[in-house]
Amino acid sequence: MNNKIQEPQNRFPQPKFSGYQKILPLISDIAVSKIQCVGPGKPVIVIRSGQKIVTKLALKQNEIYEVFKTLSNLANIPLVDGSFKLALENYTIDGINSLTSNSSFLIRKKTAYSLLERKNPISTQRPQRRGRRVLRSHQRHR
Repeated sequence: MNNKIQEPQNRFPQPKFSGYQKILPLISDIAVSKIQCVGPGKPVIVIRSGQKIVTKLALKQNEIYEVFKTLSNLANIPLVDGSFKLALENYTIDGINSLTSNSSFLIRKKTAYSLLERKNPISTQRPQRRGRRVLRSHQRHR
């Protein structure tokens, strides 16, 4: 009577592609709501618990292509050059697949933290005044 408790399976299968394996911990993290790769050799940007974090992880061009290939196989959509959009369960993936220029992608997850994010955050800078600035007597140059 061996009653072994089975660990829950990850929703995404773990293929042998190296680029996908690199971002899999980010995909599996519950607090991560966005994963953005701006291009090959550039750090992956993550929104975790509502905060923007620049990671040390950088993907090569072939690794970005392997991520695209893996995700398109999971969605049963053929991979073509150009822009594409995929939807997998509670994930949306926007990407630009190009062999000649830089490829990039953005993975969005629906999480509790994604509700906290704003599309257009309020600017923290003071609004600029229109017109001429009036100097007070102690501010005038002599």
